[in-house]
Amino acid sequence: MRNKIGQITLFLILGFVILIGLGFIYSITSSAYDEKIKLEAEKSASISFSFDGHKNFLVKCLKNTAEEGVAFVSKRGGYFNLPKYYYNDSINIIPFYFYDDSSFVPGIKNIESSISDYIKSKAPKCFEELAYNNSFFNIDYDIAEIDTKILKDSVIIDLQIPTEIKSNGKIYTIKSYK
Repeated sequence: MRNKIGQITLFLILGFVILIGLGFIYSITSSAYDEKIKLEAEKSASISFSFDGHKNFLVKCLKNTAEEGVAFVSKRGGYFNLPKYYYNDSINIIPFYFYDDSSFVPGIKNIESSISDYIKSKAPKCFEELAYNNSFFNIDYDIAEIDTKILKDSVIIDLQIPTEIKSNGKIYTIKSYK
């Protein structure tokens, strides 16, 4: 009988060792898998964060360009492209509103158009700067329409510039900037 108790004890100890071994292998495999999932999630989050950073850069750059456009057109008396008659003293460029009994006063629509023309001519620099600073991304854009509205206390500019930022097979799309 003593022999049988020894065999049972041996099998219990052996079973316990096998159970501990399997638990240890499962633990290592599970933590390695969890670590892999965590790394993939961090990589994915960093890519989307990068895209958000690029969008923020473009929004800020285009906003600065719009503000510069309003100031530029204001300093030129409402014109982006100067009229035929103007005064230039190397510091200031002043368009003539009246010349030879003709009026060259720009209307509100002409001033809005001048601001839009300024932004259209300068906006590509924002995209070029972003592309230059980020060689891992491919940036495609099309300046479709720039709509400027001058209100009593503000200027509203709607930039229809569809943009695609591509990286590692992922595409981030921006349809417009306001």
